Amino acid sequence: MEHSPSLSLSNLQSLWFFVCFIIVLKALIPSWIQKWSKKQKPKLPPGPKPWPVVGNLPAMLANKPVHQWIHNLMNEMNTDIACIRLGNTYVIPVTCPAIARQFLSEQDATFASRSLTTCTDLITGGYLTTILVPFGDQWKKMKKILTTALLSPHKHLLLQDRRTEEADNLMFYIYNKSKSVNNGVAGLVNIRSVARHYCGNVMRKILFSTRYFEKGRMDGGPGFEEEEQVESVFVLLRYLYAFSISDFIPCLRRLDLDGHQKKVKEALNVMKKYHDPIVQERVKQWNDAEKIDEQDWLDILISLKDADNNPLLTMEEISAQIVEILIATVDNPSNAFEWALAEMINQPNLLQRAIEELDSVVGKERLVQESDIPKLNFVKACAREAFRLHPLAAFNVPHVSMSDTTVGNYFIPKGSHVILSRRELGRNPKVWNEPLKFKPERHLKSDNGSNVVLTEPNLRFISFSTGRRGCPGVTLGTTMTMMLFARLLHGFTWTAPSNVSKINLAESNDGLNLAEPLMACAMEGSGDHCLTTKVSGLSFHFVPWFFGLGLGLGLSTDGENINFKEEMGNIQCVKYIGKGTKDLNSIYKFLMRKHKKNIPCSHFCSLYLLVGICEILFPKSSGKVFPVMFNIVDNLSGLGSYCWGSLVYRFLLRSLCKASDGLKKGKGTTNVYVDGCVYMLQVWFFEHFVPPEGPIDKFPRILHLMNRSVGDKFIKRCMETGLVVDDDDVDVGASTKDKKEYRPTPTRKDAQPRPNKIQKRNRRETFMRTSEEKEFLIEELKRRVAGLEAQLAEEKAKRQNKYHGGESVPRTEPSMNTGFVSPTDIDTNPQALKTYVRVGSRRRYKGRALRTPYTGTVVLRIKNE
Repeated sequence: MEHSPSLSLSNLQSLWFFVCFIIVLKALIPSWIQKWSKKQKPKLPPGPKPWPVVGNLPAMLANKPVHQWIHNLMNEMNTDIACIRLGNTYVIPVTCPAIARQFLSEQDATFASRSLTTCTDLITGGYLTTILVPFGDQWKKMKKILTTALLSPHKHLLLQDRRTEEADNLMFYIYNKSKSVNNGVAGLVNIRSVARHYCGNVMRKILFSTRYFEKGRMDGGPGFEEEEQVESVFVLLRYLYAFSISDFIPCLRRLDLDGHQKKVKEALNVMKKYHDPIVQERVKQWNDAEKIDEQDWLDILISLKDADNNPLLTMEEISAQIVEILIATVDNPSNAFEWALAEMINQPNLLQRAIEELDSVVGKERLVQESDIPKLNFVKACAREAFRLHPLAAFNVPHVSMSDTTVGNYFIPKGSHVILSRRELGRNPKVWNEPLKFKPERHLKSDNGSNVVLTEPNLRFISFSTGRRGCPGVTLGTTMTMMLFARLLHGFTWTAPSNVSKINLAESNDGLNLAEPLMACAMEGSGDHCLTTKVSGLSFHFVPWFFGLGLGLGLSTDGENINFKEEMGNIQCVKYIGKGTKDLNSIYKFLMRKHKKNIPCSHFCSLYLLVGICEILFPKSSGKVFPVMFNIVDNLSGLGSYCWGSLVYRFLLRSLCKASDGLKKGKGTTNVYVDGCVYMLQVWFFEHFVPPEGPIDKFPRILHLMNRSVGDKFIKRCMETGLVVDDDDVDVGASTKDKKEYRPTPTRKDAQPRPNKIQKRNRRETFMRTSEEKEFLIEELKRRVAGLEAQLAEEKAKRQNKYHGGESVPRTEPSMNTGFVSPTDIDTNPQALKTYVRVGSRRRYKGRALRTPYTGTVVLRIKNE
């Protein structure tokens, strides 16, 4: 049967219609799906309508400063989050703490990267550092180094002396300023300059173990080099994330239309001019095994090794990281203190309350120490309020989203730059009552209770940020900030200049700092804490040059209650000695056990002195120490304020601490060679630093009790310089026992006749020093002490066989050290003295034996060429 032609045609038409329907449906389904998905996806945060390609860049360029334009936009739109498109980049400003916590707490992992800008590329040396580097392996590597090697609690504790030294220098500098006249006003101080350079000093001491790149200044202030370096730091901060048009239109970077790149390069060249020579020299020292101990952060960065025992960091990484550390540490503390002091001068009740707290916690007899910080809640509240109301920058460092996400019911595209408004978070009226008023007491009622901290994890304001990219140096930043606040508020009385009724608190046009640097008048505080320094347990009133000398020797002006401290030390020592006798070796072991337990050396200062004096005064006691000998320690209280003994004893005690480390093996296995440096340092100091302040009223009684080989030389030198003329100068208050032990000066063939009164006066006038000469001598003494300590450390390391390939070091005679030649040596021979120290034995070597506070027998040999 044949098929009908009409039926075939109908089937073909139906098939054709079905195919066309499928094609149309396939074309329409994607558009329907896309339209449906757009309805479901959250919207971008509100913002101004952008132009094609350039976005809102024209409006940004027309409205300066940019941070004010952004904040005005958000106020007009009445929003806590906005979206501003600059070029192809979405910038998301946030002013609400709740939304900010969603970014940095709930979705911290998504916003853990950084933006790529021209300035950050230059500053980080091609993204080799930590804070400004995008998320990745380099950031993980550098953050681990920063948190574990540099900013660990152990390293923070080890560097406490460096920070305290700079806090002492800060007091000394302001003390000098308070006595000077600036622009016709007595005691006028530029607070911005002082605060910035204090932070710079602390970081240079931590990084490079130095305060000055060059000679420095006698009054403790910054030199030209330090001023140039700190100014360069703030130039980098000014242009870091400064909304440069080149950052949003990369093709314009080579043109540098804003001029930012030029400014940043100039500032970096200044910093490298001072940093690179130090880094290169230090790397060479480590490569040549001239340096084996880590003394600062630079040493730590250089000495880090990878799994193959190769240097972990390159020279470029070290240099770039140093720059980044500086720009991250100098700004916040200095800005906070300047603003806080300005506000407190305008509100004297706040200033008085802070002083009362300091006097209550610390007292008026000593200076503030880092250990006092936890108790200074109101002072910390003042710092928190300064961080809240007066941040240094309008926005924090941008956080870049690494994927599309949703925050606060708004869509945040991948690559968006989230910037938290530091200004508006701290001034948000929904969070803070009277947000524009400086009220530190508001922080005393916080959730932290009585213990006020400077961090703010709830992001009601930003001090150290939070999350993965939060500041890793919270402890260091808190310490620097609080020592700056507490030392200056406690040590001096601050007032506005006489021609100013009230401090002008206007902000600058292009930033949030004070429009003009704060100028305030400093007057010395009412307590004694500004006037005394501590030398080996004795308190002395100081003159400026003596204070500088104390800092050079590593002395402390912590102003602790010396009498109580020494009394507690005596109690512990007497309790240890008891009623019986002790052997010197057992005392050494006792001291070493205490050191290993990290008990402060100051508690055993009297015991150290006891050991030293017994070694010198009673060399025939066979190493036995009787309780009655302990009273000899009290003789040190008779030392004059400017005599050599107090400073030299402090140095000897420090040396004993170092030398005792080498005695852990004991039983004569350790030798320490010092090449007569201690003796020559004593003579050098005695010649240069005693005469400028005039003759000593009473001759130090301890000197008469010393062994002849040292005492004779000092007595003769005293007579030659006119400081001591006859035996009548011996302290008449000396005990009967002292007089029995006194050995008169022997007569020598080469002894010169005693000078008459005219000769004495002429000699004293010869020794009067100018300020420049004193400054030079102080620096020279610093160098000598540092060199001697380095030599002791080197010899100790050799004896411990640390770097000699396992081969034993022969016990040969020490070579002469001409670096410490005394210009006053009696024999006029620059290489006349040798000192040989040996543990566990009493040995004579062509000379006279003498016990010293080291831990062995010292032999002085006079050698005539």
